[in-house]
Amino acid sequence: MEMHLVHIKNNMSIEDALKESDGLVVMSFIIKKTKGNNQASGWNILAKFLKDIPEKGNSKNLNGEFSLGSLWREADVHHYFYYNGSLTSLPGAKSVILFVFAVPLEISYQV
Repeated sequence: MEMHLVHIKNNMSIEDALKESDGLVVMSFIIKKTKGNNQASGWNILAKFLKDIPEKGNSKNLNGEFSLGSLWREADVHHYFYYNGSLTSLPGAKSVILFVFAVPLEISYQV
């Protein structure tokens, strides 16, 4: 599995960011499924919330219980590749700097 965290350049709308060569930064993490119960609590919290929003258009108030940072707290952020690229979906704007982290995050499939 792969997880992308997409960031928009400071104080820009998505429309304006798509016009810039560095308007978006994407952090890409490869996820490796492991046995056991070694996963960070952030993944458990995310799984719990996702069970509560099974359909498109559903929403759930997180009440400050969840942080994106908790998903990659254990990541090796010192080893990565980066390149200028484009969106893989329409409009395919060439406005992305992509960081691909070399070491997969190991996440238990047991929650």
